[in-house]
Amino acid sequence: MAVLIIGISDPKRVDFAYTRDQLSLQTKLKGLQIRDPKPAVQNRAIATTVFTTTHPCVRAARTHLEAAECKVDTFLGSGQIMEERIADGQFAGVLDLTTTELADELIGGAWGAGPDRLTAAAMKGVPQVISVGALDTVKFFPRIRCVPAKFEGRRFHEHDPIKLMRTTPEENDRLGLEIAQKACAAKGPTAILLPLRGVSSLDIEGGSFWWPEADAALFQSLRNWVAGVELIELDLHINDPAFGRIAAETLHGGKAGRVLNAGKALTSVGVVGAATLGARSRFAAALSGAAFLAGSACTRFAVFEAGQESARDPKYTVVP
Repeated sequence: MAVLIIGISDPKRVDFAYTRDQLSLQTKLKGLQIRDPKPAVQNRAIATTVFTTTHPCVRAARTHLEAAECKVDTFLGSGQIMEERIADGQFAGVLDLTTTELADELIGGAWGAGPDRLTAAAMKGVPQVISVGALDTVKFFPRIRCVPAKFEGRRFHEHDPIKLMRTTPEENDRLGLEIAQKACAAKGPTAILLPLRGVSSLDIEGGSFWWPEADAALFQSLRNWVAGVELIELDLHINDPAFGRIAAETLHGGKAGRVLNAGKALTSVGVVGAATLGARSRFAAALSGAAFLAGSACTRFAVFEAGQESARDPKYTVVP
């Protein structure tokens, strides 16, 4: 029996081994405004987003949030529904780890979620953590509609029944600008997390979508345009369990999140101190240098702590 998964009430029931009928039905019904019959209304409800190439990350984050007694609703290919529910006040926080629909909307794939994707939490002031999961992919369903001829010669990956197309450096530059603009307009606490070692299970060394230059264009665009929003860069792949845990900690305010915030503050102090006082005083220069080093150490420790916690507690272990 075909099932359309929209706003999962119980994320433990999500089965990522989707059948052809499930995905085809989801595509055909994508434009319908179908809601979860039991929407989350409690004040510890969290919305998160997933694609098949980011589910280890989302699973790790969800496990941590559930351990903190949060209720997590997981959305796959249903960004419009999630945005509506955020606007309705149904979530206390948003862990938007998989923003892949932005690529489809920009480039013309099958999973575009409209121009208002990534705006509801910003407008409502809902705390949010944003990442760039699966922004390497644009999705097509060849059995329903042929891939447009203008994309001939592009890099593709068969993900039956979906055909995935790799985003280019130029497209990623535009996506970085879009995310930055929407995040910087947020009325509530907002952070952007970047997985510097890859944004999906295909975007890994030796993988079919491994393209460091394309990822670098995305990351640099965000660095160029983000202002007034916390930008956290982690030397991790998005599907590393530590990345998912840090994302959840950043939203929930746990130990890794607090250490990362401390690291950012110390680094800022070091940079400002070096720029304004370093030339005038050796003592000030030394303090600035110490603050900078402490900030760097805090960031590394946050990654280490998240990984250690995952290793200590089997329920945080994610198997690809």
